[in-house]
Formats: sequence, C-alpha cells, structure tokens
Amino acid sequence: GVAQDLVSLLSSHRDNIQDELKWMQLHPRYLKDSDFLGPKERKKRKIARIMALLDINNVDDERVLNASEDYSEYFNALVHHLLERRRRAHKEEVMKNERLRRARHLNGMKKDVQE
Repeated sequence: GVAQDLVSLLSSHRDNIQDELKWMQLHPRYLKDSDFLGPKERKKRKIARIMALLDINNVDDERVLNASEDYSEYFNALVHHLLERRRRAHKEEVMKNERLRRARHLNGMKKDVQE
C-alpha cells in the first residue's frame, strides 16, 4: 500500500543522492571568488585575499566595505570639458555671425557705390 510506495520512493531518492555524492567526490568543483553574487561579498573576498597576500590581520571590514570610491574629480573634469566645448562652439558661432554681418555690410556699401 501507501507505506510500501513511500519506502520505495525514499529508497530511490536515497540512491540518487548517493550517486550524486559519489560523482561530486570524484569531480569536485571549487568555487571561485567570481562565483559569489553581490558586490559586497565579492569586495569582502577581494579584500581578504589582498590582506592574506600582505599578511595583514586587522582591518575594519565594515569601514572598508561601506567606503565608496570618490569619482568627483572625474566628474568635475568632465563638466569642465563640456563647458569648455560649449564655450568654444558659442565663440565660433559669434565669430561666424560677425563675419556674415561684415560681409553683408560690405556688400551694402558696394551697392551704394555702384548706384
């Protein structure tokens, strides 16, 4: 009945688990630092690896993990570059308009002389 079906099912599962365990023992897979999801865990493992290489034991993990990189210098330079480019474009436009205005003025003077 039901008890025999349950025993049969559990025995089958046990056999499958034992087969998988044997396979895993013969073919171990070692996790790499990149296998761990999440930027905090990857950063924590990277810091631990560097600390082990440098033989450092006492770093405040929480302080290091919560420290954010400062990109302000990059963005300040980018804003400066964009403003400079905009200023140059404006200057070129003003100079172009001035040349056109002078050319029109000279053409108007030539017409006056011809008449």
